[in-house]
Amino acid sequence: MAALPVRIGFLGCGRFAQYYHVPALRQSAAARVTAICDPQPGAALRRIAAELDIPFVSDIEELLAAGLCDAVIISTPHALHAAHAHAVLEAGRHVLVDKPFVMHVVEADALAALAAARGRVAGVAFIRRLDRGCIRAREIICNGALGAIRYVETVQLGYPTEG
Repeated sequence: MAALPVRIGFLGCGRFAQYYHVPALRQSAAARVTAICDPQPGAALRRIAAELDIPFVSDIEELLAAGLCDAVIISTPHALHAAHAHAVLEAGRHVLVDKPFVMHVVEADALAALAAARGRVAGVAFIRRLDRGCIRAREIICNGALGAIRYVETVQLGYPTEG
């Protein structure tokens, strides 16, 4: 088991990761960002790496090099999630994947089996179900206050930066 703080590497670090994951991890005493892997880093991402005084790497093999991180947050294009999560688990790291976890259920089953076989955690960042507003909406629907629900459409207006 890794000693605290858990060393977190990012594979892909787009807008969601920059606005949500990184600020939350900056506030955490239990984890710290230790590396960012992104093949096309922009100025904002380079600034984050400089502020955190962490290395920037351009490929997954370098990110998974011995000693660089205990766990990886995958924030890459959806179609790449399965292959990236597989590589992270094969390297013996824990993994958290932005939603959607993978594109096909067979991929999810295979990754769950691999995580179990390696004794690692593989999870999906699906945090909206725990928001106060979502919990309250669920209560209202479950209590029947709106009648039969036939269609739901939601709009998310930004992300909280406090994690």
